[in-house]
Amino acid sequence: MATTQDIDLSDLDPAGEEDLPPVTENAGEKSEGEREPFRLLKSPIVLYRFLAGKPMLLAAAALLIGAAAAWGFLESPSWKRGNDPRSRPLGGSLSPEDSLRQEDLTRFYIPLPKDSENLVMVVDLSVVWDALAAVRFKKAEVGIRDRVYDSLSILAAKGEGVKENTLVIEEAISNVLRETLRAESLSVKVKEVKVF
Repeated sequence: MATTQDIDLSDLDPAGEEDLPPVTENAGEKSEGEREPFRLLKSPIVLYRFLAGKPMLLAAAALLIGAAAAWGFLESPSWKRGNDPRSRPLGGSLSPEDSLRQEDLTRFYIPLPKDSENLVMVVDLSVVWDALAAVRFKKAEVGIRDRVYDSLSILAAKGEGVKENTLVIEEAISNVLRETLRAESLSVKVKEVKVF
């Protein structure tokens, strides 16, 4: 069907065929010798022209590099690396005292015998032990606390002046912990004994 106006394709394309460059067989291909040096000379210029018009891109790149450098500096400062076990020389031996740490245990509430004037003895203590003993304690905490409770109940039933003599409590608790945790370097420090 014909419309009222016939459209001629040559009218839409103002550039005619005579304006185009002649087509040769090897027009898109260049020899290896002239391609590489041209690319090396062109790439820095192209990069410069690309970045010259975009100062915010340069500022963002500088900010990212600065943030990464600051993160690296803050994440592993030199004073922190000195305490890192991975930074120790291989020839040096690691002594058991290097891995000791102090932990506060939750309080023990020990009922006192019926004939005493008080009802409950509260023992607040901390333990210095190595990491292996701490892990063993965490795995079997209920059973170990039960044995410590039994030991302290026996001491309270004897009534040997437990409130005044905290060394007896420390010795009883450390004996139970050494036996159950199989720890050589372990010390117990009783912070406070209250009687209610």
